[in-house]
Amino acid sequence: MKIKSSFLAVSSIMVQLMFPFLLPGQVDLTPKQYLDRLMKVTPEDVTKPSGDQLPGTPPAHISPQDFLWRDWLKRTGELPPDFDQMPSLPFLPDPLIIDEGGKNIPVETTQQWQMKRSQMMQQTQHWITGTIPPPPGNITVELLEEIEQPAGDGRNN
Repeated sequence: MKIKSSFLAVSSIMVQLMFPFLLPGQVDLTPKQYLDRLMKVTPEDVTKPSGDQLPGTPPAHISPQDFLWRDWLKRTGELPPDFDQMPSLPFLPDPLIIDEGGKNIPVETTQQWQMKRSQMMQQTQHWITGTIPPPPGNITVELLEEIEQPAGDGRNN
């Protein structure tokens, strides 16, 4: 089995070296061309609720105005961003450094840490978790029925 897999690996490398034109390279595309290619290769959007959706709940929307991604695309006319122009951040930022417009200030005091912590919480809420709505103020409870069950393991003997 080892010989067969080694042979396949060596053969694959030789084909790539002898016939490099067979390998598709990344082509520079305009945002519109990229979007057109993306629309061709992505499957049609789901128009029915998913199988794991709770009964009686409305189907998920990608935004309050749009049910499908294609609906959002038609409404907004957005194009993909120029990924080459976007900043590259290969690592997470250092939580003990305050970035003030290029000046990296180390966190040394409790006050600085509270400020940095607040910034991290705001960014996490904005980019990852989203906001939590306030608790509703109009909830009332009315006891409709009360049933007593015998003590024990819950089984009727």
